Order: sequence, then structure tokens, then C-alpha cells
Amino acid sequence: MNYVLILFVALAAYFDVRQRRIPNKITFPIMIVGLVIYGFLEGLPGIAFGFTGLLSGLFVFFIPFALGGMGAGDVKMTAAVGALMGMQFVLHSAIFTIFAGGIMAIGYLIAHKRLLSGLKNVVGMIARPLLAMLAIRFRNPLINRFSVYFTPSPVEKKEEAIYLPYGVAIAAGAVLTLSGFGYQLLPVVETLF
Repeated sequence: MNYVLILFVALAAYFDVRQRRIPNKITFPIMIVGLVIYGFLEGLPGIAFGFTGLLSGLFVFFIPFALGGMGAGDVKMTAAVGALMGMQFVLHSAIFTIFAGGIMAIGYLIAHKRLLSGLKNVVGMIARPLLAMLAIRFRNPLINRFSVYFTPSPVEKKEEAIYLPYGVAIAAGAVLTLSGFGYQLLPVVETLF
């Protein structure tokens, strides 16, 4: 399964970089391969192992997908990783994927000279709702004035979104998990899940 995983994530990352999408023709067959192989080797418990991995892979990145932060191909790629390797693997891999994606995002923002505006937007996504709740709780309209700082300017709103091929981060997360190197970087992950 390890070789199938490496081949799959490399191929999916390639498609994501070249075509800005991860096609169903590679994600769905891998999901089926994982379920069939585990079913053949271990019977019903094997199918359950692959299926819980698949569902975990779908669930772990569903919220970012629903909020428009990643594409459906990324979610299906993670589900396929789960079907191949199981729930614990995909959850650990997701943590390494988030770190790899964060490093990639910072690199992209620096390359496009948008690091400060990007960081301001990320902080704003957290600060604006918190400031709104504080303003309601304390009935103080002055608190809302702070949220203006975190609201994107008209120039920032017009900036074109930067495409980040998250399939590369998912592949990196899977390889870091498979190789064990990720656990050396972040030993706490090994104790989770």
C-alpha cells in the first residue's frame, strides 16, 4: 500500500500543479483499491478500516472546503489517502498537511509581495467576529472601530486570489507521515488520535 500511496499522491500533486485540479479518474479508483484490498485481506473488518479512513479523510477538510478554502479534489484526495492507509494515518497526515500548507502559503504570499495583507486577512477572520461579540456583550460601539483595521481595503478586495495547489501539501503530509520524518519534526502528533 505504501508504494500505491506514494504513486497516488505524486500523481495527484502533479495534476494539481499542472491543471489546477485533481481529477476524479485518479481519486475514486484509489478509494476503491483501498477498500477492495483491505476487504480481500481482512474481510469485513478490513472494509471497515478502509471506510473509516475514507470518511475521516472526507471529514477532516470538509469545513475548509465548505468555506471555499480548498477544492473538492483536495478533499477527495485526502479521502483516498484515508481509504488506503486508515483513519489514524489520515488524521496524522492532515496535521502535517496543515503545516506544509501554511509554509507553502507564506512562501506564495512572499513571492507575490502580499505577506502583510495576507496576514492581516487571516488575523481579521479571527478578530472581526470576536470584536463584534465584545461590542454586543459590552454594548460599546467603540469596540467596532477596531474591526475597521481588519477589514480589507478596496485595493485589497480587488487583488486577485492566489491559487495554492493544496494537493502538494496533502502529498507532503502523507509522505511526512509515511516516512516518520513528520513525527521527528512534531513529536506531539504521534500521541494524538
